[in-house]
Amino acid sequence: MRHSYLLPSILLLAVSTSIGGQSPGQRQARYLDQERSRRVAHYRKISTAKLSGTAQYRCRIVPEQNRIEIRYHVQIEEPGNLVLVIPAWNPGSYTIRNYGKQIMELKLGSRALERVQPGVWIARKIPSGPLELSYSVPAKNFAERSFRRRPRGADGKPKPRSQGAYSYQINGAKLLVHEFSHVHLPCEIEFEVPKSWDIATGMCGAAGTLHGYIEPGRWHFVARDYDILIDCPLKLGLFESFSFKLRGVPFEVAIAGASPSWGDRQAFARRLRRISNYYVELFGGLPFDRYVYLCTIPGGGGLEHLNSTTVGLISSAGSRPGRMNPGDSLIAHEFFHAWNVKRLRPVALGPFDYTGPNRSSALWFCEGVTSYYAALGLVRTQLIKPDDYWRHIARRYSSLRNQAVRRRISVADSSWKVWDGRYWGARDRIDYYLKGECLGLLLDIELRHASSNRYSFDDVLRRLYAQVQRQQHGYAEEDIRRSFEHFAGRSFEGFFGRYVYGTDDLPVIETLRRAGLDATWSKPNGRSRLTISLRPGASSLARRIRHGLMTGTTNAEQIPH
Repeated sequence: MRHSYLLPSILLLAVSTSIGGQSPGQRQARYLDQERSRRVAHYRKISTAKLSGTAQYRCRIVPEQNRIEIRYHVQIEEPGNLVLVIPAWNPGSYTIRNYGKQIMELKLGSRALERVQPGVWIARKIPSGPLELSYSVPAKNFAERSFRRRPRGADGKPKPRSQGAYSYQINGAKLLVHEFSHVHLPCEIEFEVPKSWDIATGMCGAAGTLHGYIEPGRWHFVARDYDILIDCPLKLGLFESFSFKLRGVPFEVAIAGASPSWGDRQAFARRLRRISNYYVELFGGLPFDRYVYLCTIPGGGGLEHLNSTTVGLISSAGSRPGRMNPGDSLIAHEFFHAWNVKRLRPVALGPFDYTGPNRSSALWFCEGVTSYYAALGLVRTQLIKPDDYWRHIARRYSSLRNQAVRRRISVADSSWKVWDGRYWGARDRIDYYLKGECLGLLLDIELRHASSNRYSFDDVLRRLYAQVQRQQHGYAEEDIRRSFEHFAGRSFEGFFGRYVYGTDDLPVIETLRRAGLDATWSKPNGRSRLTISLRPGASSLARRIRHGLMTGTTNAEQIPH
């Protein structure tokens, strides 16, 4: 049943128009998430019980029964109503998933639970004292893609799910219930798994354990609060692992599903270290004391977390001349998120409301600029050559030009509206990964040109990151523009108004010329295609800008012609 307080998507975006002429204040009013504010206020009013102590979770995985059994224990200090929530979405993936639909056998003793939306239940007049909530979910929902077909034994028959090479990837947002007003409570979680299994996670092990390990089949972890608890995915089962260090900080890598012929593990480890080190150097340090790569073979896509990432890879082979490896790009993208999004974030993306959309018009910056730096990181670490990079950029601009919707909806509106339906293939919004990457390069060039190559996008990132860490909350979306203006010494309002909040075509040819590049459009087979080449006779400043883009430097004194 849909209640009146669950408002439909904000109607002002039902018909998209260019808002390039609006002032920053008007834009701020336009992107005001009233739906979220009403939803949060509604549930806060209902949630009247006071909880104390530690939220405790006990998870028992029974592969042969296709079940994960969960028990949630908490102490009720003052009686009242509880609003029990399992997230409707997963931070980093801006789509409503309604994970509550998979919950089975939800019980709170003999008390009735009122389900008010998928993933939200209300328990009324709960007395003080200990409370236990129990439920289960299908284990198959967490099975690694590469192991959904069970391995076979010597007799050719599938092995039981508790035997052989079988693993799960546990994402807390899909599994763990919390009380709406008490996400701040410290948490601990214990797993009971088959005795032969291992667990890899960025979560802290409980005191007296070895990275969470108690004894075969038992593991125990702790988290400062619910946000961190569900931001630390776990890989459980049988998998390979290795580690390395950067600036004394351990990096752990767990790989599930890789056959012996998958590829050169040592070469993969060297490349992983090289990519990681570039972003550590870019930001001048690490914001965590441990990091974990959770890899699945074969797979695709990834999801960022506070001190870990999940990535699906096809091959261990790296990028080579003329070819950017998707796995390298994915790893770079997800690791860069350890700063951009997880810590350098818009104010809308933390603290979260897990009951519905958390809208932001800055996803083009969160995801698109991350894609820009993923590709840039590969050329700056010399995993690909500059010519390879410019061919990649030409393909990206060509792809954007061939999306007719680019003239009807801005990338800011697309960021805002992504919650309103499926993201991929949507016809009513532009790909903010794609346009954000294209904007990233143009903004970098514009800033370098305005400052005579004294400053770059790198400086903007570091300034915004320092601001967010100092203020202990996310940035206002206008802070992005202000940071560019700080270093450029001039206004960027026109650029943001036309190309971020408006729908004008990007000034590709004239901006690339400022980096000593010639760009030409053609239309073979009726589709737009951009070609980029080095500009003969480019000015000294243009050549310094181009060199700086490829090397991550500013004001280089000597550059190749």
